[in-house]
Amino acid sequence: MITPNKNLTRIYYEQPIQLQQNIIINKANQYYNYLINVKRYQPQQQIILFNQDANAIGIITTVSNTEISIHIQELFTQTINKIPINIGQAICNIKQLELITQKITELGATTLWLLQTEHNHHLKHLLNHNKLNRLNSISHAACMQSGNNQPLLITPHQALTTWLEQHPVGLILDNKYSKNTSIDINQLQLNKNINILIGPEAGFSQTEITNIQNNYQYQALNLGPNILKAETATISICSIINYLLLN
Repeated sequence: MITPNKNLTRIYYEQPIQLQQNIIINKANQYYNYLINVKRYQPQQQIILFNQDANAIGIITTVSNTEISIHIQELFTQTINKIPINIGQAICNIKQLELITQKITELGATTLWLLQTEHNHHLKHLLNHNKLNRLNSISHAACMQSGNNQPLLITPHQALTTWLEQHPVGLILDNKYSKNTSIDINQLQLNKNINILIGPEAGFSQTEITNIQNNYQYQALNLGPNILKAETATISICSIINYLLLN
């Protein structure tokens, strides 16, 4: 197994990567200026290109005012989280979502569903096309920094009921109605993935909680007596789940 130099710059490349391939990074690519003006790459320097399907070591062959050419020298494997972690996050403001996206990517979450609930329906207009592209770019950048190869798959504007139908077993953060402070990690993994549901800062409504309790298999978890901001709750539970999986 190849062990690449940890100091090599990692760049997300969304197209398929193959051995002996020549890849062009032109000025339209978001990473061109970073490689030229920040990292100041020159020919014969090595770089890592990656996506969810491949890791590759490439060597820069040419650098010009319009493009960088990279020749793929080696492919290598990388251990990834074998248990998908799916996050159902009630929509909050865009700055909170940017931080959530960055940190849960670093923590190895797999998908992020942005949910409409009774207490946050007025925020749905915040997620336009440009802002969703921004969240995807943040996830890619977090992968580059953290060593994670799997950018988040972000699903916007989904009803809570849609999430529940597709993720009937999971964990719900509920500081309003639940007193439970422990997690049965084995039960969470019964369907080969872990689903975590996080409500708006005002919490889920009583109607929503009753529906979840009566019709779905969700463990309720209370993270303490304080009211947590959305990003605090999401990052905290992802860290806890990672710890439990490692131990």
